[in-house]
Amino acid sequence: MRRYDFSSGQTRKFTDDDAPGLSNVRIHDIHPSYEYVWVATDGGIYRYNKRTDSWWTYAPSRERGRTEILAAKDIRAIVINDDFAFFGTPRGISRYDKTTDTWLNYTTRDGLRHNYVSSLLLVGNELWCGTYGGVSRYNLVLDRWTSLTTADGLPDDVVWSVVVDGADIWFGTNRGAVKYSHDENRWTTYTTDDGLINNIVASISVDEKYIFLATPCGVTMYDKEVESLTPYSQADGLAAPDAKSIGSKEKYHWIGTSEGITLYNQITDLSRDFTEVQGLPSNDVQVIAIDGDEIWFGTNTGLAQHDWVRGNWITYSEAPADIESTASELIDNNIKVVVSDGDYLWVGTRLGLAIYDKISHTWRIANLAVQSAQQNNITADLEQRVAASVQAIESALQARNPT
Repeated sequence: MRRYDFSSGQTRKFTDDDAPGLSNVRIHDIHPSYEYVWVATDGGIYRYNKRTDSWWTYAPSRERGRTEILAAKDIRAIVINDDFAFFGTPRGISRYDKTTDTWLNYTTRDGLRHNYVSSLLLVGNELWCGTYGGVSRYNLVLDRWTSLTTADGLPDDVVWSVVVDGADIWFGTNRGAVKYSHDENRWTTYTTDDGLINNIVASISVDEKYIFLATPCGVTMYDKEVESLTPYSQADGLAAPDAKSIGSKEKYHWIGTSEGITLYNQITDLSRDFTEVQGLPSNDVQVIAIDGDEIWFGTNTGLAQHDWVRGNWITYSEAPADIESTASELIDNNIKVVVSDGDYLWVGTRLGLAIYDKISHTWRIANLAVQSAQQNNITADLEQRVAASVQAIESALQARNPT
């Protein structure tokens, strides 16, 4: 994982010395807040404290009420408000209470429709959950769950994405997109019969005028004013059939595909493609992040920074093993997540996390071996106490039911 600081222009590489296991996890999501940056990985949650420049790792545990408890280590989604942090996993949802520093897990036994949670959204006091069994909605005040499935009109129970647009909430499924109008309590389904280019809606992006529904066959643009669907495929100018990522700025829309980027102008209805020839490290663009005049493109072979006003390109890739600090250093070239947070850019890869300082444009490596050792001691102590507790329970059960 890497962080880029816009103030100093430095990139900082975080390794196992900062947080145990950080260089050997796949990053799924990054969520910056005022004090912390939460990182969702396939090996648990990593929380970075901006003030103390320190890390804390959250991993699964059998002990309820401890800070190490998680429903599963594979964290697929994060949402945070002033009081709680919610984490979606393949085995339910874990809720962290910031005030009491305690954890609580939600599964199907508590009202969650399906334990595999692919996406989360917080709107006021309601937590919306996209799962492999439909949509679940949790009211934080009333402590009440309600669900929507195919029996209620959902086109498919596998829900990939959940986003909010004003009073509307959109869901992407395997068989179409769904819009929930909160004020009217009305559900509307959109499929290929209504103009959707493909029914598998893997991701959804929102801007002032359009809702972008990304599918394996292209993008469908939903005009919010006239409530119409317009398909945009390779035949219309898209670089490739698959739309993997979308970034919007005013009238311009950047669409990442496996064959490069398409820049679409919604006013002129014209498009232009960008590939390795223009400066991309690879044509396979997996993620796009827009930060002012800077557009960041994460590919499977590196990171590209594009100043779309001046037209400049800078490429960052993994440095040779014998180089500790270089202007082109990445912990891994396969970029999965890019998030801007003030003067810093957080970059999640297949093998860990990095942070880039946006001002100094230099790289530096953090080495906090002492903190790593302390964390390892805490984790080892916890595992010993858990093992002792399990052994005590098993002994009690044997005493009650002797063989």
